[in-house]
Amino acid sequence: MRNCLHTPRFLLPRRELEQWAAPDGLGFSQGLERPAADQPSALHLILPENGESGETDALIERMYAALEDEWLEKIARGMILVERAKGDAVRRGILGCLDLEGYTMSEGEVSLARATAPYDRERTARIMELRKRAPIEIASTVMFYRDKKNKILRSLPPEDMEELYDFDLGGERLRGYYIPDDVAAEVAEDLHSRGEPCFLTADGGDELAAAKLHWEEVKKTLDPSALPSHPARFAMAEFVNVLDPAQPVRALNRLVSETEADALLDWLPRQIKCRREGKTVRILSRDPVSACRKTDALLASFLRQDGGRVEYLADEDETVRRAAGEDCVGILLPAIEREDFFSYWKDGALLPHFFAYGSPAERRYCNEAREITYD
Repeated sequence: MRNCLHTPRFLLPRRELEQWAAPDGLGFSQGLERPAADQPSALHLILPENGESGETDALIERMYAALEDEWLEKIARGMILVERAKGDAVRRGILGCLDLEGYTMSEGEVSLARATAPYDRERTARIMELRKRAPIEIASTVMFYRDKKNKILRSLPPEDMEELYDFDLGGERLRGYYIPDDVAAEVAEDLHSRGEPCFLTADGGDELAAAKLHWEEVKKTLDPSALPSHPARFAMAEFVNVLDPAQPVRALNRLVSETEADALLDWLPRQIKCRREGKTVRILSRDPVSACRKTDALLASFLRQDGGRVEYLADEDETVRRAAGEDCVGILLPAIEREDFFSYWKDGALLPHFFAYGSPAERRYCNEAREITYD
């Protein structure tokens, strides 16, 4: 396979855009009041975390209602240039579809698109059961590509493109521009010309794993002629440049609690090169991958003896503050070098809890959808 991108026909809300778009992520439903059942909103169509079967049934019904009541309209085949502007920062991404035949999530496998961390099997199983019954999907996966000079986005000037939407979401401006099918083909070719892997999972790995596992089941039931174009073969994703300074990529620090803090602070510097700073330990290494692996192996060894719990925090200041104010230990991992990011996965490695993309203040709002069955 030389190209693992697909140009879909997206579904967009017909009206009332401000109330339709909803933030994704594990905490999307926290603190958000769901609109009335007859009020169009993407929030109706996102599965709550740890959702019960009754909630899933209602969700599927709402998805079909959104199609039957024409909340959504299908636009011409193409991709979408998405801009998320907050203050002076503008984050840009290209919304398209990933061909799941070109995606792998297994350790050591080489492919055009790869997972960066192991998927959560329990959560993935829940999402997969939903996908089996769902007529549509709403984008939640973000994939990294690399473009040092940002040539791809510079070749897509918004002023020369058809505007699909432009509205405010509580201080963040969301804009979408149509990328026609012929131009999207050129974009896909350019994205694939930048070495392998071409794409790495930045966010939404469990959703992508569920889509992949579902497709592996579906394709066993299909006639060979149906394999190239079946909608279950593809998954929505937003493709962002890992080198774009507006796209936050941060190392995940460790906060260890419910353990013998003093013992850990005394023991760790004897096992790995680091600097103690009060109740925080800063790992000193030029190799973020090795530092992450060794730190986690040491923590696993220590916690087997003394017990404890590990949290993963992208904010260094929060890690230091909590370590100082609570009976716990903060461990600061080396910063991630964006220029080297793709090399971290050159051998098909999977690195759990290695990096974080985005933050609650930078959540991606879901506005687009796509049909994933022939129903």
